[in-house]
Amino acid sequence: MDETNLRARTLRLLRSAGGAWLALALLLAVCALTSAPFRNPQNLLNIVRQSSYGGIVALGMTFVIVSGGIDLSVGSLFALSGVCAASRRRRTFAPLRLLLTVWAMLRERSS
Repeated sequence: MDETNLRARTLRLLRSAGGAWLALALLLAVCALTSAPFRNPQNLLNIVRQSSYGGIVALGMTFVIVSGGIDLSVGSLFALSGVCAASRRRRTFAPLRLLLTVWAMLRERSS
């Protein structure tokens, strides 16, 4: 098989919907083969748990976009909630940090 033909077929496969799943499976296989701690079931559970928040937001945004309303401020609010949660966890919740974050969000939304 010609190298350019193989490259074109590979790119076509990766651009299809199944290609994203294939790339994810390949990435997981490489990480599992090269790192023993990655194969730990607790680590895999942590990865799924940490990814679930973004997945829930993405699912909600899918419904918003399909219904015709596009609201791009969700990403900023998601980031703001992460900053607030991290600040609260450290028990050094700085009001100035919160104020600057809200100001940056409002400034981005207005432009």
